Amino acid sequence: MALPIIPAPAALVAYKFYRIVKYKSPDGSLSGYFSLDTFGIFETVESTTDLALASGGAIATAETTNGPYHANYAIDGDASTPWGSTFKAFPTWFQVELPSARVARKFTVSHTQWANEAPGEFGIYGSNDGTTWNMVAYVFGWDSTKSTCIADQIIRGRSLCADGRPCSR
Repeated sequence: MALPIIPAPAALVAYKFYRIVKYKSPDGSLSGYFSLDTFGIFETVESTTDLALASGGAIATAETTNGPYHANYAIDGDASTPWGSTFKAFPTWFQVELPSARVARKFTVSHTQWANEAPGEFGIYGSNDGTTWNMVAYVFGWDSTKSTCIADQIIRGRSLCADGRPCSR
């Protein structure tokens, strides 16, 4: 079943910062915790090179962090080390700063630790200054029993040009 995804006009712009904002839990609640096992950013739908990995120079931050569940855990390449927020009213956010601005055509959101801490309804935003944010995608109705949500060419445009060559934008 395809995810209900709202595409955004700012989807094919290169951004240095990408932010995921949780608006609701899978059960529809408007407050609680937010946690992620991994948050991945990819230049093409076919790519397996995650731009968001800390080992590649990416830096993660979050609006809040709960004890030992540091933001960089969601980009350390190890799904067994989740990031987690403190309990609060939504919206709340997690973001990744890339070493340089990049167009992203695929995002992966992995969450398996605590079911209702998954983002049931969320937006993905991009920024080049960390202050002004543009919506890249909006996802609602995510089934938190699935370990990974991939918002790919449905929201990002084709990753191949009409003649089959890889596109650079």
